[in-house]
Amino acid sequence: MRVERHGLDLLIEDLDRAARDIPKQAARTTGMACNNIKKDVKKRWSGIPHLPHLPRSISYTVKTRGTTVTGEVGAEHERPQGKLAWVLEMGTPTSAPRPGFRPAADKEVPVWIGYLDKVAAEAIEKRPR
Repeated sequence: MRVERHGLDLLIEDLDRAARDIPKQAARTTGMACNNIKKDVKKRWSGIPHLPHLPRSISYTVKTRGTTVTGEVGAEHERPQGKLAWVLEMGTPTSAPRPGFRPAADKEVPVWIGYLDKVAAEAIEKRPR
């Protein structure tokens, strides 16, 4: 019996390079997704007479630690009316919910996943010249 290997060194190089490139691209893509969610929530919550400042309390952050990328979208409690976001999102016993974050995320997450798939595929296929 004889076993040969061909091209594995190139594959290993491609995967090593992809491991370095993917977190940077994933952070960029995650930032764009978070920004889209933020804009969508602000649009959904704009024009509410008794909560005029709430849309301006919405922000996002993206953090990278090693190969882990996290994005967070939410209301900043330090900003005017920021602490009231949960009231609108979840409702109370006397007021119906008016979701902003859930529908915005439901709309954006599939798009974001599609971009992440593309980023991963391009990173693996890319060869230095």
